[in-house]
Amino acid sequence: MGSDSLIISDYLGSLKEDTELDYLFPILLNLMGFRIVSTPKESKGQPQYGKDIIAIGRDGDGIKKRFYFELKGHADKDIDDTVLMKKDGIMESLRAAKYTVFKDSSISEFNALPVKFMLVHNGVLKNNTRATFEGFIDQEFPERNFERWDIYKLTDLFSQYLFGEYLLTDEESVRLFKRTLVLLDAPDYDFSDFKQLVQLQQSKISGIKGRSFTKFF
Repeated sequence: MGSDSLIISDYLGSLKEDTELDYLFPILLNLMGFRIVSTPKESKGQPQYGKDIIAIGRDGDGIKKRFYFELKGHADKDIDDTVLMKKDGIMESLRAAKYTVFKDSSISEFNALPVKFMLVHNGVLKNNTRATFEGFIDQEFPERNFERWDIYKLTDLFSQYLFGEYLLTDEESVRLFKRTLVLLDAPDYDFSDFKQLVQLQQSKISGIKGRSFTKFF
């Protein structure tokens, strides 16, 4: 893993679910070609039933689907027995996503699309919880319409789609990246420079149109 991937991984691992991961993840989905239907911002203070983000996109098999993304971060980013089984934990959230119906008649094709359930967490699945987790997934999702994205998957995706080939093409990006490298191991570093770098990349994306937008990534 290169220095840029290490920084991205450390930064993503520091994100809290509320306001931080909830804000950044839809940007990634948009860049990946998903159509966002609902985000946590729109359902703030309301039950989300395991569907923090709802989107339409094409799966790895090429089939267009409804994607229900459940996000876990901060204290719940690493999946252990407690995070898996507690109230509002992963088991409860994924069951809610599966059994609570969501329909949107304003999108003509939405209600007829097959469903894919997604668990996204900026941490890891603990080895001593893996057997219980996989048993739960086998039982609740026998059709294998489930996928988990952990910190390693998120690092790859953010590296590819948000921090691509043109990451360090301007002086300010280079400066912020170098400062992040220098301060990465400093106690209590808050990633303020890297947060500015993220915002700078977003501004680049907003200003790029047509073919050049595709080239950026």
